[in-house]
Formats: sequence, structure tokens, C-alpha cells
Amino acid sequence: MEVKEMEVLNEVTGKNVKCVCVNYEKFITDCDEMTMPRYRQFKCNPKNQFEQKADVVIPDAIFDERFFPSLFFIRLNKRQTICNCQIDYTFELLDRAFLEKDNIRQNELDKDVLEACLSPEVDYVMIYVGMNR
Repeated sequence: MEVKEMEVLNEVTGKNVKCVCVNYEKFITDCDEMTMPRYRQFKCNPKNQFEQKADVVIPDAIFDERFFPSLFFIRLNKRQTICNCQIDYTFELLDRAFLEKDNIRQNELDKDVLEACLSPEVDYVMIYVGMNR
């Protein structure tokens, strides 16, 4: 299990907050498997939308507009899928403090992934949950 690290600007403080995404490689695999080949390089491909979505949900979390844990999704419209049905790639957003207290989620993560998520430099954790149709 890998984590993708990214930084998002906190517009209030002008400093970046660090976020890690757990199961990112599974998300990429799911995108590649479900997106029609001709759309894989287009903006409609969810893996191309991932960082834009993070740039929206993380600032919401910073301003306490989201309660933890919070679910969000990236949509792939049915005309771009191989199955001709709409797919939502679902993620769970939580802050490090929430994860520190949540034994259930901690037990679901590999030891090295959990260590990366609980690092003092990390502010938020995104966990790729899977696809919904």
C-alpha cells in the first residue's frame, strides 16, 4: 500500500498544508480499468481531476466547513466509461487528529502507511474507498 503526498495552499495563512492519500495506486488502477482508452488523457479522466478536487476539499476542511470523516467523490460520466454507467470514485477525508483516535481505521492500514499518515508534518489524510456505480 502506497501513499501519495501533496501540499495544498492554506489561503488564510499563506502556508501549505500536507495531505497524504492512501490507496492512491488502487485509484489509478481503477481509473485505467474503467475509463475508455480514448478518454484516458482527457480532463474528464478522474485521475486528471484528483489534484483539482483536493484543492477544493482541503480548503473546505481548513475552514471547518467539513465534519470528519467526510466523504467526497470524483465522477466519471457514463459516456467515458467502458461499462456505459456513471462511476463515482469515493474518498474519505479526515484530519490526522481524527485518525490518531480512530483505532478501527488504524487497524485497516499497514504499519508503514499508518506511520506516514500519523507523521507530525501531515495535516490531512485521504483514503480511497473505491468505486460506486
